[in-house]
Amino acid sequence: MFRFDEYQFHVSEYLQNKFSEIKALAQDASKKYAVPRYIISMGAFDQHNLARKRSYTLGCQLVTIPIPLANDSFCTNRCDKGNAFPSYRCHYPRYIIFDKKHLELFSLSSHVLGVGEYIGLYSSVIDYFEMRRVNVPVNLMQFIADLFSMLCYSYSSSYPVFIKFVALALLLKCFCMRIAQDHEIGCGIDHLIGYYLEESFGFSHGKAIYWATIFSLGLFPEWEDLGISIKNLILNGLKLGIITVNELETLQKLNFPIVIGKSISTRPDRITSLKKIANENWRIANLTKELGKNLFQFQNNT
Repeated sequence: MFRFDEYQFHVSEYLQNKFSEIKALAQDASKKYAVPRYIISMGAFDQHNLARKRSYTLGCQLVTIPIPLANDSFCTNRCDKGNAFPSYRCHYPRYIIFDKKHLELFSLSSHVLGVGEYIGLYSSVIDYFEMRRVNVPVNLMQFIADLFSMLCYSYSSSYPVFIKFVALALLLKCFCMRIAQDHEIGCGIDHLIGYYLEESFGFSHGKAIYWATIFSLGLFPEWEDLGISIKNLILNGLKLGIITVNELETLQKLNFPIVIGKSISTRPDRITSLKKIANENWRIANLTKELGKNLFQFQNNT
């Protein structure tokens, strides 16, 4: 960590040698101001979470520089307590800087995790509106689906373009939460199942949310009508490398009533469609069938 009167930097050890010019700027600025005006965080979840807490406590502005694009922590207003406690509201960053040069230093697979964080928005938005008995915004759902298609296409065609689309996708998710003034629109059914998968299988957050979205479409097949199918998610997930056939083989054997119960217990006060499933057992049967059907198809095509 670099700390100055004007700026504070929370960065990974790997990136510390990249800050000579910024350090000089901060040292010069510290002579002009007695109280910190900005905290600048560069890194991933831990760096942004720490900087958000500090900036909120000190009452100064936050600037985030996400590296890599693995999740949305750089643009939310949520602070994490750790130890499975619910997050709490802090404040949004004043500025977000996407540093193309540094982003391209990281492997493609590290940015792919951001696709997992993003795609959870698809099931989360539907879930949010349906549970509040409001019409799902069809145009927004189509845009989410179209952007997912562009992400998948750019992955195999252009690394720089893929990075730009991942950044746009994560910003879209954060804009939805900010406009709604409710983070649950972007952290619904997908995150509850995702929390369970992270804890039970040690999945990264992006991988867990991607699988959770697949589960969501298996449980609520009518959601496929709005632009993304479970088959499409599995096929593209395998191409992106964010999921594997071995994981599909393992997960389709899960006891899903237990999975759903434990997922609800991670955030029991959150309003999601998972609570409806107790009275609709056919949904669990459909999820098991869809996972098994796709496993059979992919095993026989390889």
